[in-house]
Amino acid sequence: MLKVQESEHSKLRLRWRFEYVSKPAKYGGWDYTGDDEHLSAWRQSREGLLAAILEAKTPEGIILKMVDCPGSDFCNFQWEMEARMSGGHMAYRHVGLTLVSRTHRYTIYCNGQIEVKDRKQDDHDNHYEYGKV
Repeated sequence: MLKVQESEHSKLRLRWRFEYVSKPAKYGGWDYTGDDEHLSAWRQSREGLLAAILEAKTPEGIILKMVDCPGSDFCNFQWEMEARMSGGHMAYRHVGLTLVSRTHRYTIYCNGQIEVKDRKQDDHDNHYEYGKV
């Protein structure tokens, strides 16, 4: 299991970050769940991936490295969403970000709550390249 940094803050903004062996880091947008390919983790190359990192930003602008996963163990990031009925329509908002590794799921919520779970055995599949492209 990876080390997860605790936070005493109750309001966090979240993003993903990739560190590479021989090229500049790539970052997602803070709280960004849109379709811009440059801000989407799934569109980034995994070639030479050194680490996948889940970062949080406090209201004071301090950036915290919440989860640091070796590139060879990284599977994917998943936004955690909440659905509410608003005016007869469903309204969605993100409430957290999950880093999925080979063995665990690390979720950091915008309210500062941290959840670490073992990956379910039936979730282990062949869809992930584990650092290879």
